[in-house]
Amino acid sequence: MIIECVSVQQLKRRLLLLTLIFMISNIVSQAQNLIPNPSFEQYKKLHCEWIRAIVGGTAQDHKKTFDSLLYDWVEADDGGGVELFSALVSPGCYKASNICNTSFYCTTNPVSIGAFPKDGNNICLISLLNLYKLQYNGRAYLQTPLLSKLTSGSHYLAGLYTMLPNTYYGDFACNNLGMFFSPKAVGTYTPSNSYLISEKPQVNQEQVNTDHGVWKKIFGCFTANGDEQYLTLGNFYDNEHTEVQLIVPHYDLGSDFATYVVDSVFTEEVKNPFIPNVFTPNGDGQNEKFVIKDIHSGWWSLTVVNRWGKQVYFSNDYRNTWNGGDLNSGVYYYVLQHRCREINYKGSLTILR
Repeated sequence: MIIECVSVQQLKRRLLLLTLIFMISNIVSQAQNLIPNPSFEQYKKLHCEWIRAIVGGTAQDHKKTFDSLLYDWVEADDGGGVELFSALVSPGCYKASNICNTSFYCTTNPVSIGAFPKDGNNICLISLLNLYKLQYNGRAYLQTPLLSKLTSGSHYLAGLYTMLPNTYYGDFACNNLGMFFSPKAVGTYTPSNSYLISEKPQVNQEQVNTDHGVWKKIFGCFTANGDEQYLTLGNFYDNEHTEVQLIVPHYDLGSDFATYVVDSVFTEEVKNPFIPNVFTPNGDGQNEKFVIKDIHSGWWSLTVVNRWGKQVYFSNDYRNTWNGGDLNSGVYYYVLQHRCREINYKGSLTILR
């Protein structure tokens, strides 16, 4: 037997190295969000003056001003229906301005629209529908480049959190808040024809959200073509194919729009998990649990049945904690199911005690 003597300093260095290796392995195992500035927290300015360039200006003025506020995110078109709300700005900041009255552009603190950020201090609002501009399919779009181009043939999970503001901010609710991934930046402004960007989003909210003041997560999975580099948020369907609900007792002319706030946007690759076909919960401290690599909490369920098809284990949110319980040694069968229903894995596993 060889005994190695090490100094305290050497021991500390080795412990530090092991800690760094552990931290790096954890980082590598986590899915990367490909959305820059996903909660709109990185901003260029949040002072009172910016709003004055918008009130009374054109839609193009609005786009130019909005594009100067945040890093990465811009208004995709010139429709003028994208807003930034920040809890860092006083709710009364604009009331003192002689330009401001009760107009749409004078409420830039989330409290003023009955909303609150899900994460951090900032949220963005998108106008999904404007019935007053029925002939134009009134829309607004928010856009950002991705941190890296998507990989051809890979599965991706994309989603965001959205809320219908709790106080008056349009008389209608609608569906079709979508996420469109494209090779190039998109955006059009042709008022003689349409404000609509007519594309097929990879992820789309098909149900009308009428719950005021409640953050809801919408998400979906898709297979990338491999050239997608931009994400655009908004309603990509015309009025005829958008479901609309009146959410106030009486409709007011001039308030015929549907707007939603968004926060915490995410897009990540869904990697093929490594699923072992055997584990040995025999008390020796090695391979004691059914550990599946490259799965992340909140997105995967696990069902295990015996050879007669009887369910012997189920977790709606599997976190690599199952040790086989009191099951006997033998062959069992699993179904690993992603919350995106099209992604699932089936196979056999053996318990050896």
